[in-house]
Amino acid sequence: MKNKGISQIFLIAALTALVLILVNLLAHRHFVRLDLTEDHEFTLSESSKLVLKDLDDQVTFKLFFTKEVPSNLLPVHQAVDDLLDEFQRNSSRINIVKIDPQSSLQIEQEATALGIPPLQLNVIEKDKREVRKVYLGLAVLYADKKEILPVVADLRSLEYDLIAAILKVTALKLPKVGLLIPDANPNENPYEVIQKVLEQRMDLVSLSPNATDLEAKHLDALIIVAPKNLPDFFVKQLDGLLKNGVSLIILAGRIDVAGNLMATEYQTGLENWLSKQGIGLEAGILVEPKYPAQAAFNSGFVQYQIPYLFFVRVVSAGLNQDSTITNRLEEVVFPWATTLTINPVEHSDWKYEILAQSSDESFLQEGIPNVNPQAFQDFQFPEGSKKNIAILVHVPGNPRPARLVVVSNSIFMRSDFLKDYQHNLIFFQNLIDEVTLGDQLIGIRSRGKTNRPLVNLSSSEMATLRWIFVIMVPLLIGIFGLVLYGLRRRKLKKLNDQF
Repeated sequence: MKNKGISQIFLIAALTALVLILVNLLAHRHFVRLDLTEDHEFTLSESSKLVLKDLDDQVTFKLFFTKEVPSNLLPVHQAVDDLLDEFQRNSSRINIVKIDPQSSLQIEQEATALGIPPLQLNVIEKDKREVRKVYLGLAVLYADKKEILPVVADLRSLEYDLIAAILKVTALKLPKVGLLIPDANPNENPYEVIQKVLEQRMDLVSLSPNATDLEAKHLDALIIVAPKNLPDFFVKQLDGLLKNGVSLIILAGRIDVAGNLMATEYQTGLENWLSKQGIGLEAGILVEPKYPAQAAFNSGFVQYQIPYLFFVRVVSAGLNQDSTITNRLEEVVFPWATTLTINPVEHSDWKYEILAQSSDESFLQEGIPNVNPQAFQDFQFPEGSKKNIAILVHVPGNPRPARLVVVSNSIFMRSDFLKDYQHNLIFFQNLIDEVTLGDQLIGIRSRGKTNRPLVNLSSSEMATLRWIFVIMVPLLIGIFGLVLYGLRRRKLKKLNDQF
């Protein structure tokens, strides 16, 4: 009997091991992922699957990763491995090569030649502090083309970065985009981020307001940022671009604010041209009492943050939920913005789509405004209404249609503002993708970029909640005490009955 029991134990153990082995084999061949996040952040997007499905030749990911890395970098290794494994499951044309550059001098020289630098990291392990050389770069290779990611650091955009790299090396021709920043100083460009974003994936052409041959440059899109007094001969060329299917993105405000908060009004040179396209670029400055963004100010040596009514925070309710450009964004912040109006008299066949608008309590302050944070301390707000801040126009044409995007603000894309308002960059990148690639990549980038701003409550709502909490807490404690008292009495009664 004893031997029989031991035999049964060994049999059960063997069967259990066999089942586990079979389950692992099946799981490896038939991969299943349960992703419970709202936007399925850890599941390959449909856009990525389509890109991988359309590959016509081998794409090689050459990973130059140090094998032994500090523990805080292990998630980077794991995330890249997991994502590339999914790429392989969705396409047989994905090839992965993993190399430790520190395994030989030749491989390290290859990494250097590709532009993948070593990182010098301070590492503390086993009570010992040391500087360690670590490689975390990769190269995407296709035919004789290559795209380099020198350092894989931002896991939030990893899928987007890798798919964008695939598109760049497999594209027959990169989109050719013109960029005009009239007052850009090469040594101190406040819109440097825009240039870097475009240079990563576009054939970028920097333009001057004196350019007279825009059509000869064969652009796919033109981006105009912070225009001031553009000359008529430049503006007249924009009609020809639209007719030839060249899309335009115009980021244009009407107010400049200096570091001492002195505001000045200016002309962009585009007012009359935009009016003929059915869009009015209004003078004045937009005030947002309902959803002001937080802004930092200095008072002597003290810095403080307050809700600033001139920083217009457009929340999801004000973002077009039917557009792939904005439907996955939670907010975009426009500092010192003006407004847009729509009057499509001359273009009945054009489609006008509002992308972003302020709340129903916002209003336009005309004239030279006082943008001091205390400007509205004792001010009675006028009746407000929703104001347009960003508009997308679909322009039919032959040989191809064009898109005209107008945003009544350019400051929202200044490098210093992007540090605090990162959703602004996603909004701008979505605009670029819309006018150059369509919505092919927008869905990937916007996933997981959620921000949950607190809902502003009125005074009456706050008072109601306050009284609910004041009354409910003692009431719940009282109910709990009565229940406890009843249970004790019942227990005592049972004891009395027994004895």
